[in-house]
Amino acid sequence: NNENPDFNFETVIINTANNNRKIININSIALIENSSSDSRLVLSFRDITERIKLENQLSLAQKMDSVGQLAAGIAHEMNTPLQYVGNNTMFLNDAYSDLINYTTELEFMIERYSNISTESEYLKILNNLMKQFDIPYLKKEIPIAINDANNGIQKVSKIINAMKNFAHPSGSEKSNNNINEALETIMTISKNEWKYSLDINLNLNPVLPLIYCAIDEINQVILNMIINGTHAIQEKFKDSGEMGLITLSTYIEENFAVIEIKDNGIGMSNDILVRIFDPFFTTKEIGKGTGQGLSISHNIIINRHNGLIEVESAENEGTIFKIKLPLNGN
Repeated sequence: NNENPDFNFETVIINTANNNRKIININSIALIENSSSDSRLVLSFRDITERIKLENQLSLAQKMDSVGQLAAGIAHEMNTPLQYVGNNTMFLNDAYSDLINYTTELEFMIERYSNISTESEYLKILNNLMKQFDIPYLKKEIPIAINDANNGIQKVSKIINAMKNFAHPSGSEKSNNNINEALETIMTISKNEWKYSLDINLNLNPVLPLIYCAIDEINQVILNMIINGTHAIQEKFKDSGEMGLITLSTYIEENFAVIEIKDNGIGMSNDILVRIFDPFFTTKEIGKGTGQGLSISHNIIINRHNGLIEVESAENEGTIFKIKLPLNGN
C-alpha cells in the first residue's frame, strides 16, 4: 500500500549505557495509505559501528601498503640531498680551519715583520701566505658549498613536510583543504616511483576553491591512481626506454571540483574497465597488488564524499580518471 515513499536517512553517534560509542544509521520512510490521506512514518535503526570500523581499517591498511611501496624511494630521495649537506659540511669545516690558520699567520706576520721598511716586501710575504692557504679558491668555493648545503636542506625539508602533510593526524576529519597543494605533496613523496619512467605535468586551476573533504583519504586515492598510472606506463614502454607522461589537472565542472589523472600507459580493454572497482580484482601479477586500491578509492569518493569517479581508457593509448568532489561539500 505504500505509494510515493519519501526515503531519508542520517547517521548519528550515540553513547550506550556502558559508555560504548555506537554509530547508528537511521532510515525513515513515509507511507501513505490508499484509503485515506493519513501518512505514517516508519523508522529503522541499524548499528553500523563494526562496518565503519572495518572500512576504516581496510582503508588504513591500503594506505600503509602504498606508503610501504614508496618507503625505499623516499629514503633514496632524502639520501641524495643529505649527501650534499654532509660533503659540503666537511668541506666547510676544512675551509674554516684554513681560514683560522690564515688569520693567525697574518697576526703573526704583522708582529714579526712590523719593522720592514718597504711595502713590496710586505706584499710578497702576504701573497705567499695567500697561496699557502689557497685563499682565492676558498673565496670562490665557500659560497657554493653553503648554497649547495642549503639546497640539500631545503629538499629534505620539502620531502619531510610532504610526508607530514600526507600523514596528517587529523586528515580523516573533513575540513576545507587545498587540492592543488595535495597534488604537489603527492608528487614529492612519489617522485622516486616514477621519475625514471615518466614526466608529470601539472595543469592546476590557480583559483580552485578550498574543498571540504577528508584530505587524508583524498591523498590516498590520488596516490593510488598515480602509482597505477606509473605501472601502466612502465608496462607499455618497458622495452623501448621511452618516457611516459602523466598529466594532473584540476578544474571546475558544474558543481564539482575535478581532479583529472591522465596517463599514456597500456590502457584497459572494456572487459577490464567494467571490473576495475570490484574488490580484489587486479590485472597485476602476484605480489604487485591486492586489487583493493580502486575499490577503496571508489568507496572514499562515492560514499564518503558524495562525489563521482569517471574513467575512460583505450588499449595502448592510456587512461583518464576523473575524481569529482562537490564544491559545496555535501
